Amino acid sequence: MALRKGFLFCLVSLLGVSFAAACSKSSATPAPGTGGTGGGAGAGGSTQAGGSGGTGGSAPLDAGLGGSAPVDAGANPSVIPPGRMIDWSRAGVPGGIPARADICATIDASLYGNGTANATIAINAALDACPEGQVVFLPAGDYRLEAPINLKAKSKITLRGAGPGKTVLRPIDGIAAAITTGQSNLSNERTITGGSDKGSTSIAVSDASGIQPGSILDIYQANDPDFYWSRGGFTDHTGQYAMVTRVSGTTIEIEDPLVWSFTLNPRCKVKTNKGITWVGVEDLTITAGNTYGGSMIQFWDAYASWIRNVETAWGNGNEHIYLYGSLRCEVRDSYIHDTYSTTDGYGIETAMGYGGPRGGCTGTLIENNVFSGLWGATILETEVGSVVAYNFSRNMRFPGWPDYQIYDFNGNHGPHGMMCLFEGNVGGGGIQQDGYHGSVSHATYFRNAWSGVHVESNRTGNIKLVDLCRFSYYHNVVGNVLGSPAWPRTTIGKYEMTGQPGYTQQAVIYRLGYPNMGNNGYSATNPPSNADDGGLDPKVAATLLRWGNFDYQNDATRWEASEIPQDVAVPATQTLPASLRYLARPAWWPQDIVWPPIGPDKTPMVDRIPAQVRYGAM
Repeated sequence: MALRKGFLFCLVSLLGVSFAAACSKSSATPAPGTGGTGGGAGAGGSTQAGGSGGTGGSAPLDAGLGGSAPVDAGANPSVIPPGRMIDWSRAGVPGGIPARADICATIDASLYGNGTANATIAINAALDACPEGQVVFLPAGDYRLEAPINLKAKSKITLRGAGPGKTVLRPIDGIAAAITTGQSNLSNERTITGGSDKGSTSIAVSDASGIQPGSILDIYQANDPDFYWSRGGFTDHTGQYAMVTRVSGTTIEIEDPLVWSFTLNPRCKVKTNKGITWVGVEDLTITAGNTYGGSMIQFWDAYASWIRNVETAWGNGNEHIYLYGSLRCEVRDSYIHDTYSTTDGYGIETAMGYGGPRGGCTGTLIENNVFSGLWGATILETEVGSVVAYNFSRNMRFPGWPDYQIYDFNGNHGPHGMMCLFEGNVGGGGIQQDGYHGSVSHATYFRNAWSGVHVESNRTGNIKLVDLCRFSYYHNVVGNVLGSPAWPRTTIGKYEMTGQPGYTQQAVIYRLGYPNMGNNGYSATNPPSNADDGGLDPKVAATLLRWGNFDYQNDATRWEASEIPQDVAVPATQTLPASLRYLARPAWWPQDIVWPPIGPDKTPMVDRIPAQVRYGAM
């Protein structure tokens, strides 16, 4: 072992990396947003509920950045029934993103930041040698990557640049990602014999062998015909990931409460090898040309890991950031923009498992980012208990539709996402739950501002701000501002879509229960099924809770009992909480920006959010 350690140290030195053997604090200046709290770009995350991860070595080595107190969802005045909500303050890195200052290695920019030398080997060697709780630092420079930077299954380290636009990574054509990670396997299946109700943090299993503190469980149940549908006939795709904090016999304690009562043959598997844990990528740019088909960053099977103050630009891949099978990861304070792709080109994709494990992610936080020039800021699949909040989206576009708008956020593209929150986002194109690969349920849209106005003035067709396609059940739309003073209410504007209009014939606030993510056609005789011959799905509207939304078609805030589902009591209040995620203004929110920024109970109803201010200053 000693020989191996010495060999690695020498290899790192030969590759042009300055390695601090004593791991003392580096004199290098950290990039903006990596070491402090408060407002502005790159500020630290808020304090989350749930502590630092329980027992078994899951807590971070270093203190997290400060934030607001966690939300007690039950204490917030809300019109949303508890059965349709969870504690969304728990999304993201537990305790906030750690503030790491000790730099274990600095890559020699004169050797590897000149734009021509292959920097991958040097960076990977530095990461392999870096002790926990420390940072591999990439000074300003242009770093050519001829293979992925592979974080493997590293724990508690940070890869940090000198700042976006200063440290630039350029992956060459033919590699899968600029930055990637290791992947996990799943154990044999075990039956859950008790404790599987919503809110539970302790479950009993038939066999606890191989489960220990720090293990990640995949908890799931059989398909529920009340809300589940899958194009591919997938089963057992309703579930969540959970980290184990304690094992006593066959009783397993988990870090986060169950988001649902898993009562239909509940089972679980354990990830038998870990992905990355408590790993961060910060303060750099990744960009590529029009023949690069890979991702910029991939996180596979990650826990409590983050991407912060990162710029991703261009490339011709399916997405910039790809998350799979991960738990409580975070993408924040970043600028994700532009694609050469004419078929896809999303900002963030969280992917389902096609025919295999469920995939998707649990407890993801996507917050305070700028998205521009993409085919959708997000496309989420099988996402559970996650939060998309305070993001600014602009110029979402698809080259094949030069005169039409598309959504800002796609909340579900595969079975079965549930219990996600979209709060405080600003954009032109709104939200779509597309129903293409499968169902989604119990999503909440709170205090968003979706205008229906595109930055390209010719894009006046296909305007639909809340587009809940077939199998989008038990959703909540509360306190949003929908449309703009330019809304065409006297011409083609409608509150809800009816019939089968062409793209330019109706601009709608709501499109509910349509079978296609694209066109407005449907079968008048068939029930909702696949995209080719499906009918309208009336259950989407029947289970949708709408309350306190201002829309420019009615030019008023609606408090309509008729828009409350029959099995839900009409709310007794028109008072809206400031947030469903934060108990108070979060520490990262600048003091000179209004909190909360959006809502029909404000004057003006829409103020700028920090990401929007940041974009305006670029």
